[in-house]
Amino acid sequence: MNDNDVHLIKLECDNANAIDEKLLETLTKGLRAAVDADTKAVVLTGYDKFFSAGLNLKSLPEDRDGMASFVDSFEEAHLVQDFINTVTYSECRRRREELTVE
Repeated sequence: MNDNDVHLIKLECDNANAIDEKLLETLTKGLRAAVDADTKAVVLTGYDKFFSAGLNLKSLPEDRDGMASFVDSFEEAHLVQDFINTVTYSECRRRREELTVE
């Protein structure tokens, strides 16, 4: 594996990387770029001493439509991440099977 096989996503959003629309957009764009580039690994990093403070409760929309949009963004980030995990797991299994064939 070389440097081109690894996609780095560095999250340094406001509010200690608390999960909000901005962080989800950054994460989703980074994950989609990794899929489009056909990379073999994704590395997520945050700030030096921590990754994320968790969900940013203060930024949650108060209206029903806004909350639905936030949930959609959250689910999209997870769907892309699930796709990467599935592809990575499948690739690992395939390579392990190739190595064990005698």
